[in-house]
Amino acid sequence: IVALHVVAVIVAAVLLRSVLHWSLASDVAKLQLSTMAAQIEMFARCLDRPATGGWSLRLPEVARDQYSDSYGRYRYAIIDDAGAVIFSSRPDKQPLFAIDPNATGIVPHKARTPGGAQTIAGASERKDIDGHPVWIQVSEELSHRDVIVDDVLTDFLQQVLWIIVPVLLLLL
Repeated sequence: IVALHVVAVIVAAVLLRSVLHWSLASDVAKLQLSTMAAQIEMFARCLDRPATGGWSLRLPEVARDQYSDSYGRYRYAIIDDAGAVIFSSRPDKQPLFAIDPNATGIVPHKARTPGGAQTIAGASERKDIDGHPVWIQVSEELSHRDVIVDDVLTDFLQQVLWIIVPVLLLLL
């Protein structure tokens, strides 16, 4: 009986770890994508096509600081329908990710920098600004961890508490 209990605890621990890991990874991915969707919407609101032609981007000061090259955590690129970069926070003024012209909605991206030193998560979405289609791309370097970890862990622990307590009671 003791051996069966030990086996049951080991199996439960392995299953709980797998389920909790999958759940946490899913929550983090959803949070990242919703944050990037909000950033894309902010860029779409700040982008304008004046009657004189060309494009203008009026970012709030907080966003300019956040997306500055000196801060280095966030980047953006706005690309017209022909593939030309209109605005970019990158020094080389290149798109952040390859564009799939057939994609609809928000397209998530994940990439590693050459050498694998940094992991970049991003998203792109096609928007129509005054009847002109553009691709808005945003990205975040994931090596900068700050407040998001606290938010994810708090939400995660509240959501999975209902899984842990019954399993432990069952094993008891």
